[in-house]
Amino acid sequence: MLYEDMLSEINEEEISKEAKAKRLQELHEFIKSQNHLHDDHGSAIIGSRDQNPTFQE
Repeated sequence: MLYEDMLSEINEEEISKEAKAKRLQELHEFIKSQNHLHDDHGSAIIGSRDQNPTFQE
């Protein structure tokens, strides 16, 4: 689900407060995950910076 879709669902007036809170949490997690996918320069981060990459043989 894209950010815009999630945001439009949250802004619907007919959903309950519980559903709105759940969707806000999902949106928060989505934004957090998107921020972790890129470094400070906008390059995609693949793997961990703490250890060397491991390749399948």
